[in-house]
Amino acid sequence: MRSIRNQPFCWQEKKINRIIRKVFSKKRNKVKMLLLYATLTEMDSDFNGKPIKYYTKTINTYSGLSKDFIPYGIRELEIMGVLEIIEDKDKGKFKGKRIRFTPDNIPDTPRWKKADNGKSENGF
Repeated sequence: MRSIRNQPFCWQEKKINRIIRKVFSKKRNKVKMLLLYATLTEMDSDFNGKPIKYYTKTINTYSGLSKDFIPYGIRELEIMGVLEIIEDKDKGKFKGKRIRFTPDNIPDTPRWKKADNGKSENGF
């Protein structure tokens, strides 16, 4: 893997940006989800591919998004297949959560309905 920590860019999948714009029709939710995704890709770049610890405070510091919205947004990205939340345990005790990007899990032609216009077939 190429080190990108000190580079002036972070990697985003256009496919994911387009899906977020399609799935979230309410402007406020669309903007928040795009900002959350941009923040997570920046953090991934900063962490140099190492696991991102799921700390709401860190994500809030990077993005300015509310601490109430972040868990919701993370859950939505997980449902979409953008990322996976992994719970770390040590001897059966919860140690925390980390985020791993899984863009290969997203179909090229998603069948999702609008997430914020009521019920959808994917649980949004």
